[in-house]
This record gives sequence, structure tokens and C-alpha cells, in this order.
Amino acid sequence: MPIKPFAAAIAAVSWIMAAPTAMALELKPYVFASMGGAEPDLGELEGRYDGMATQANDNGGTASIESDERDVAGSLGLGLQLHRYFALELSYYHLGSYEMKANGYYSNGAGSMNAQGSAEVNVRGWGLQGVIIAPLTRRLSGTLSLGAARLKTDVEADYSSRYESAFLSESDGEHYEESFDDTVGNFGVGARYAFNEAFSMRLDYNYLGGVGSQSDTEESINLLSAGLVYYF
Repeated sequence: MPIKPFAAAIAAVSWIMAAPTAMALELKPYVFASMGGAEPDLGELEGRYDGMATQANDNGGTASIESDERDVAGSLGLGLQLHRYFALELSYYHLGSYEMKANGYYSNGAGSMNAQGSAEVNVRGWGLQGVIIAPLTRRLSGTLSLGAARLKTDVEADYSSRYESAFLSESDGEHYEESFDDTVGNFGVGARYAFNEAFSMRLDYNYLGGVGSQSDTEESINLLSAGLVYYF
């Protein structure tokens, strides 16, 4: 995960909170809802299926991998704008459901192998983040957010294989269901457009890193969403 954007965000928050205008708090609660699309990088799971395909191809066989790695995602949340330049947000994230399927087959002088695998991944959770607000015009503002999220990743997968030769016939299969709870970094950029004092539109990009970690590889999710904000 990039270090420089996080360092810049922390420095900006420190400057804002130390500024004289920060002492004049103007508490402004709000609610928001956003919807868009999410795309994960499921490194460990993808690696397993890539290995199946590589084994088949290296032995002169064929392999196919089908993946549905984009899904509708969104968030609901509560916010508290402390002053013109800074807010805190608590969000619930539904980050989508993703499916992968793989098949591999090869046959050579030693024998033949046929293998199949499938998996479904669901991600959801809660997040808390600080939001730096940079007014650009009277109605338009840019935002930079930094925080953390607690995500739950559910994985359900099946794998089966059959190897046959003149002297041997073996079958193998596995079904597993696992859940992972991870605390991940949440870095975001976005924009806000105020229709009036009560309603605004928001556009956000969020990067959540370290999702469903099963090994030293880092899984992540990119979320792009648009939504509405209502200020009380």
C-alpha cells in the first residue's frame, strides 16, 4: 500500500486540527448512501487456479479460467462534519460477491489428469475514516480520506481431480468454507457537490488493502461509488 499518500493525509489532518479555525467547531451531522462497483485482487485464490492451469499447459493439455471479479457494491453511513475542512464518517460496506471457476486437462504417455475448481467470495464490513474537505468552488469540494475498516470475507470453494494411468487411478476432492476477519487500511479520494444546504452528491474512490489474508500475499478491493448526502 503506498506510503506517501498516507503521510500526506496525516500531515494535512495535523495542520487542520492545529489551525485556529479548527477551534471553532461547527458540528454538522449527516447520513449518506452510495452505490457503485467493486473489483478485488484475490491474490491467493487466483494463484491456486493459475497453478492448475499452468500444470495442464506445461503437460501439453488445455485449461480455462472463468472469473466474475466485478460486482455491485456500496455503503451506508453516518458522518459528523466538525468544521469546514474536516469530518468523521462511520460506514457499513457491502463489497460484493465474486465467483471463479477453473478446469484443466492433460494426457501424455504417463497418464491423464482432469481437474476442476470453483469458489465464491463475499466481503462486507464496517469502517471509520477521517475526511479532509478542500472547497474548490461555492458548491464543489474535493476530499481525501484515511481510515481503517473491519471486513469479513467468506470463502466457499470446491476442488476435484482425477488421475489415470495404465497402473494407477486416483481421485481427490476438497470442499471448504472459511471466514476471515481483517482490519485493513482504507484510503480514498473523492468529490462533493452541494445542491443546497441539506443535500449533496458524492463521488468516491476507495482502496481497501489486506482483505481475506491467507498468506504473505496481499488481497485488496477497489471501490468506485456515487451517492447522496443529507445534512441535518
